[in-house]
Amino acid sequence: MQNKRRFSLRFRRHKIKAPAENPIQELITLYEETESENQNQEISADGAKKKEDENSSLKILIEKSRTRHRQYLLALALGLSILLLAAAAAGFLYFQGERPFQSEKLLLEIQAPEKISVNEPFDYQISYKNQGALKLSNARLSLQYPKGLIIEKAEPTLQNHSFSIGELAAGQEGILKITGRIIDAPGDAQTLTAKLIFKPENFNSEFSKETTYSVLLEAPRLNLAFHFSANVVLGQKVNIKTKLKNEESEILKNIKILFTYPKNFQFAFAQPAAAEDNRGWLINQLAGGEENKEINIEGVFPAATSFAKDSEREQNFLVQLLASDAAGQYIIIKEEKFSIKINDQPLNTFLIINGATENRNINLGDQLTFSLVIKNNGQTVFENLKAKTVLQISGADIFNWNKIDDKHFGKIKKTETGKEIFWDETQIAELKKLNAGRDVSIDFSLPLKTYSELTNLPDLNQTIIEARSELDISTSTESVPAIKSSPVILTLSSSANLGVKALYYFDDGTPIGSGPLPFQAEQPTKLKIFWDLSNDIHEIKDISVSASLPNYVSWMEEKKAGAGDIFFDEITRKVTWKINRLPESIKEAHANFSLVVYPKNEDVGKLLELTGTATLIAKDALTDAIITRTKNILTTALEQDKFAPGDGTVKP
Repeated sequence: MQNKRRFSLRFRRHKIKAPAENPIQELITLYEETESENQNQEISADGAKKKEDENSSLKILIEKSRTRHRQYLLALALGLSILLLAAAAAGFLYFQGERPFQSEKLLLEIQAPEKISVNEPFDYQISYKNQGALKLSNARLSLQYPKGLIIEKAEPTLQNHSFSIGELAAGQEGILKITGRIIDAPGDAQTLTAKLIFKPENFNSEFSKETTYSVLLEAPRLNLAFHFSANVVLGQKVNIKTKLKNEESEILKNIKILFTYPKNFQFAFAQPAAAEDNRGWLINQLAGGEENKEINIEGVFPAATSFAKDSEREQNFLVQLLASDAAGQYIIIKEEKFSIKINDQPLNTFLIINGATENRNINLGDQLTFSLVIKNNGQTVFENLKAKTVLQISGADIFNWNKIDDKHFGKIKKTETGKEIFWDETQIAELKKLNAGRDVSIDFSLPLKTYSELTNLPDLNQTIIEARSELDISTSTESVPAIKSSPVILTLSSSANLGVKALYYFDDGTPIGSGPLPFQAEQPTKLKIFWDLSNDIHEIKDISVSASLPNYVSWMEEKKAGAGDIFFDEITRKVTWKINRLPESIKEAHANFSLVVYPKNEDVGKLLELTGTATLIAKDALTDAIITRTKNILTTALEQDKFAPGDGTVKP
């Protein structure tokens, strides 16, 4: 009779209890079951057969024992799996009701210009919004400023590098506005980091979200102009005149000009006197648009100076402009280099164009004034000199030769590369005999053609002119190489221009304005302002057109720009049109906007201003020259509107 034990598995909430184990009893039971199964088998009397059957029974006993253990372990594993699945399901249901805070539900972003100039005022606008369903507490903004940032104003007020928000309810938002300037080395990205720290509702831990914004810092538009002799001889007095002009609209404060002289240069005198080591000048304030700083330096290259090789005769000067940052440290914001060549020849020449010997950018329609200077710095008398100005022209010949103004009537000769102008003793008496220590200057002016006067327009974008003076001292018995000045490179800038007009009627007489015309006191009149930008020769970039509005003129949100964007600043009352770039293939761009003029009773009989002076500022993408154009104010006279009645004065 079989005696079987039943194994049962019971699952409880917290633990599983296995039945007590009794290995001996289990072995006996398995053996009895085996014997019972073999009772119906015929057993042979042979001892060997019986032994074989006993061995076979033992094998079956062992195999069944293994099977029982496997069944027991499988049941145990199955129970544990069910328990774990139940726990996981309970945890899932729990956390579905208590989900962790999702950081993507919080908006944090920074808005600012992509590029600014050193010392240019600008705004950071830091926006934040709780877009989730949970309330945030103990919220605060922590800021890491760019190195050179000088904060002038913050709304709301900052506490050092942070701003406390407090509680931020679901859907609540806010803005932190920081106004400042950056004074640091140009060319580097200035990065602001904003971190919003907070504690979500029903959470004990703090969370944070961080964002960054980088502004590219550009060199300020500070023009350094140098006037000096490009070629000198040892022992000759060297005069260097430096003019500094701030072409930005903002005032620059605490500026330093620092000269680094070549080692062979011997400083003698300066006006005004240097503030440090005969090489540094401090400027407390440099107003925008004013050429109000000039430095004159006098020195010499001693006669005893020697050169191991000819390349050492090129003596290099470095001029650096530095500005004081927030910590009072001076930062280099601009630097220029120029060189003076030392000749053995006591007779030298140099060419001055529009008051300077350095390379320059020129514009169509400019008037160029040339001065060919010859100096005898030695003790020898030179006779029968021949002088000439050489103009090597690549691209288009943009000179208007029919309008040259030369009281000496130099002879003009065409060459393979351009043209030359000659003078000798028959035209200039000083060239017949130039005594020691004397000099002579040959002056003439030569205008550039206007855009409408040119015919070979495709060559304009390749136009570069190399100008130099040459002096021939050869005689009938001796041939001597000509003495040449350092070349002056003239590069043609792009011909960007701006047109402005105020209209009540289109050119076909269709009204685009509204309200009384002529203008009437205490009555609003709506007009449209048009800005038309044209350009040729090179691509231009970083384009800005701006004009201010009087208080009695209202801005209307009716604007259109064919390229870029046009906007109005309520605080400065300035309209600005910005375009990133205008390729060479695009010759023009247009924008317009609407205004409302509301004259007062005291304006009766007056001509009113509609917009202030319109200013175009752009950069030539090829030459990096700054292009500036200005247009006069627009008035109620509506000069370009041929259908507008009256003279523009306000009527009662």
